[in-house]
Amino acid sequence: MVPDQIYIGSCTHSRIEDLRVVGKILRTNTVRINTLISPGSHSIFQQAENEGLIKIFLDAGCKIIYPGCNACFGGSIGLLGKGMSGLTTTNRNFEGRMGGDETTNVYLASPATAAASAISGFISDPGVNQ
Repeated sequence: MVPDQIYIGSCTHSRIEDLRVVGKILRTNTVRINTLISPGSHSIFQQAENEGLIKIFLDAGCKIIYPGCNACFGGSIGLLGKGMSGLTTTNRNFEGRMGGDETTNVYLASPATAAASAISGFISDPGVNQ
């Protein structure tokens, strides 16, 4: 399955430990899918920046969005349109949660699976892409 977008973040799976896992996988790679990363809080963003993770994400082609409630609840940045599919590290995927309609598919994944999938261009096992 080829997702149209990958979203790593929200209050779930955006701790500094999660971002370190993503950084390790993305370190020398480029994403093939629109990938949004939202650290869990401003302090996590600052820590990720201090550790060089934000630079790794940007160099890999990811977009960094502000910490807080975003696409995961249908808020603003990163909404999916009708018929689109998304892979997300959030904790819910009921209809309309991230935008779209009944033709929109949202798949839940770990940060490692999301990062590996961003590199491969399809839902992937993180053990294969590391």
